[in-house]
Amino acid sequence: MDPDHEHRVREALEILSPSDQRRFACDCAEQALAVFTRIRPGDMRPATAVSVARRFAAGGAHEDQLATARSAAHRASRDAAAAREYGDMPDLEAATSAAAACAEVCVGDPVEAAMGAARLQLECAEVEAVGARAADRAWKGGRPGPDDAHRLRDAAEAVRAWQIERLGAYPSH
Repeated sequence: MDPDHEHRVREALEILSPSDQRRFACDCAEQALAVFTRIRPGDMRPATAVSVARRFAAGGAHEDQLATARSAAHRASRDAAAAREYGDMPDLEAATSAAAACAEVCVGDPVEAAMGAARLQLECAEVEAVGARAADRAWKGGRPGPDDAHRLRDAAEAVRAWQIERLGAYPSH
């Protein structure tokens, strides 16, 4: 995540209630969840993690339920990563990031949950935009091709704009 954007998101999160911080984490994860569901439609673990985190934010779930849901979403991410090892499958790279974003919503501290989910939402969008190899090259400081560079930039800008807009929709406390 670009440091300026990360700072803006963190600042915006700091003025929200813990429940709204967690809800924002869930909102970010749900954006990535659509990718996971398309690629691995029968695996409900990430969706369950987001659902449990939303219930937790509303006072309807306990910390042990949050921890269990987080572990299950992490296992879904690891399963997608293991399947990816059998070949260059960019969809599974995106699924791995998406499931990890869903697990992040269950982190104990709601600001860290939101920051983790926001970072992974962005990563998922970038992988979806250009594929796993090109995104990996860019993340490691390599140079993506010109078309990939434009797609990466556009995907990142769209996610950053969505995140800032979404944060503005919550009332500050």
